[in-house]
Amino acid sequence: MNVLTTQGQTGIPGYCLPDLSKTGTVAQTVAITALLLAALGIALILMRKSKRAALAAPLALALVAVGINMPDQANASTPKTCPKGYHYEASLDPDNQKAPQKHGAHQQAGTKEPAQTPATSPEIKPAPSPEPNGTKKPATPKPGTKPAPGQTSEQPSPKPLPAPAKPGKPQPRPEDNPLAGKVLIVSDANRDGKANPEDPADQNPAAATATSGAVFLANLDDSAKRCPLKNKAGKPLELEELRTCSDANDTEINGAEDLKDLAPLTIKAIPTISEQGSGKIKLDAASQKKVNLFINRNGKWEHLKEGQSLSAKELRQNVQLRLEGIDVVKDQSWDGHVTVTLEVTDGGHRATSQAHLKAAPLITQNHLQKLQTLYTLTKRSGHFSGRLTSEIAGLASKAAFKAQPFGDSREVWVQDSFEPMYQVMPTENGPRIMRVMLKTDQVRGVYTYEDRPNEKPDATDKTSIYQALYGLRGPGVGILDIGKRQANYTLDSGGNIETLPPMPGYPAGRILMGKRTAANIPADAEENEPLEPSESIRDFFTAQKVQKPIYLDTSFLSVGHIDEMITTVPANTKLGWKLVVSSPQAGLEIFKKLQAEGHGKEQLMSHEGAQGNTIDGALEKGRADWVNGNAERIIQKNIDIIKKETGITDADIIRVPVFYRAEVDDDDPNGVNLDAKTYAADFIPNAVNGVVANNKTFIAPRQFGPVIGGKDLYQEAVEKAFAQAGMKVLYADTYRTLYVHGGELHCGTNAIREATPYFLKGASEANPTAGK
Repeated sequence: MNVLTTQGQTGIPGYCLPDLSKTGTVAQTVAITALLLAALGIALILMRKSKRAALAAPLALALVAVGINMPDQANASTPKTCPKGYHYEASLDPDNQKAPQKHGAHQQAGTKEPAQTPATSPEIKPAPSPEPNGTKKPATPKPGTKPAPGQTSEQPSPKPLPAPAKPGKPQPRPEDNPLAGKVLIVSDANRDGKANPEDPADQNPAAATATSGAVFLANLDDSAKRCPLKNKAGKPLELEELRTCSDANDTEINGAEDLKDLAPLTIKAIPTISEQGSGKIKLDAASQKKVNLFINRNGKWEHLKEGQSLSAKELRQNVQLRLEGIDVVKDQSWDGHVTVTLEVTDGGHRATSQAHLKAAPLITQNHLQKLQTLYTLTKRSGHFSGRLTSEIAGLASKAAFKAQPFGDSREVWVQDSFEPMYQVMPTENGPRIMRVMLKTDQVRGVYTYEDRPNEKPDATDKTSIYQALYGLRGPGVGILDIGKRQANYTLDSGGNIETLPPMPGYPAGRILMGKRTAANIPADAEENEPLEPSESIRDFFTAQKVQKPIYLDTSFLSVGHIDEMITTVPANTKLGWKLVVSSPQAGLEIFKKLQAEGHGKEQLMSHEGAQGNTIDGALEKGRADWVNGNAERIIQKNIDIIKKETGITDADIIRVPVFYRAEVDDDDPNGVNLDAKTYAADFIPNAVNGVVANNKTFIAPRQFGPVIGGKDLYQEAVEKAFAQAGMKVLYADTYRTLYVHGGELHCGTNAIREATPYFLKGASEANPTAGK
């Protein structure tokens, strides 16, 4: 019998058993000797009876003797080291207790261990284990008998022991990487103006959207006013040269104001990084030519080039970065999402972190935003333009906005040269506004003469127009030119871009644009221009994904601009605004009523320059019926489209009387045909084509309707219509400056309105109030 002691008594682990062949244990030696002698005696006796039996008997006894001396290797699948003279016994190892049978369990100190039976010995079987609830295990059927009900003919085999682990290279574990959990780059994901690595909200791994996550601006302005309008010789720069300069066209931060236009990122300090450690910043492939990165090194901002390393010394403290947009989202080729990846390596270990940003959407203005500046035509725009400019300046003082001539331009249609837009980014000091004047996809101000085909086109007006437009460029104001057309098509004009104010699902409202449909182009009209606005502009508005455009049919109009048909005004309604639409049917009925009352001989217009046109003459032969009826039909279809797209009802719509005539060509050798079924043009100045000055004031072109009994009855009808929204109408005389050339007040002006941060954290998505 072997006497085992615990590790605490001998210093030998409990799973180490003595090698009897080496210990010289007397009892074991005696037992082996006795067995061998017995085997020899039995062999001598049996030799007389059978040689085979004589050999088998001593062999069996010898095997028993050897079994006594051999250590149990059945469970030693993963041996541990034992002192000399001892061997490893797996069944006694607390770390290896999966075997179904255990041998040689430790006894308390001073007690004897029961005799051990080898696992391979067939003579001694383990006692059956008791079944649950004290029931006996069913007996195994004898060969050739059927199992009792509920029994199987075979006993289930014990589950095999797990195979020993194969030696090999250990797999790295995250906890073994000293950089794990320490590499972090963050952006201003919570839109509080800071990129704070200690703020869990800035560690948001989700991609940014218009309404959540970090945003950045397209740095299109000229913060340091370094972009010239003239060359060194003093000659005005042309459009092709003007468009090449902005803060986005270099890799410098142009002063403190320029820095405010850049979005912050921060790399969290890694104090434990070794001297061999380093980091790199990478941009996703789609954004590499769309943004610039800058790093603050020793208090100075440097352009961080792709693949440039950050040293271990830099990474031991927070690293400040800035991201600058150098392009805008124009179409599906780039969606404005930017992923900035930080990769840090140290001693063969590697870890990464990512920050996400999105280009802030460029959004158009709407009439609920306070009017700040109204650009007007200049004294160079035409012979009578100075009078209109002075009149608007007077109205500006009454309605609390600033009137400013459009540079030194010769542009008459100021509305058509550009569309004011803006981007917004949060900063610690409040929203950062980037005004962006979208140049329309036209080349304006270039004239050719059919009767002088060999004469060089006159581009004098072009030079003055784009000098004026790029003259607006400066701190916080950029110019965006994404167009590709080199022509001057009417549907590409700014007057064909309007915006519905905020509504459910569209916090910044929706864009309206006009198009022509072949089926609705009048039979006698000649149309040689594209039937839709520029694809570049359409794709651009769609790509912003915040003001989904609605396209309306302007096929009946001579010029084809949306601002001749629709506008919006603030109103005390659930939406906060009402839709104002032209109603040629209402205008026609006014004149038919006056005619029926015996006023047919009265002048249609009371302006001194419009003498000769009577009410009877305008209505003669029913010539006004078709052109106004056709316009009313198409306008109603447009109203139905807006209702479907926005959910507004008739209660949200104001119908303002307008009166159309057939477009006439004074140069037509066949003379004027007022009966032609052709495009519509204003017969009376169009009141819809005006300017919302504030939430109580609308400035319209003076109507100059027929004066009967000392009253302009047509103008009274216009005022009554606007009164449905609580709006007071003020007037400006546009007759000689704009009306006779086919446009009205809105066409000859362009408004800069208060920028509302619709999509920023804390910014109300409720309708803002227009000027008080």
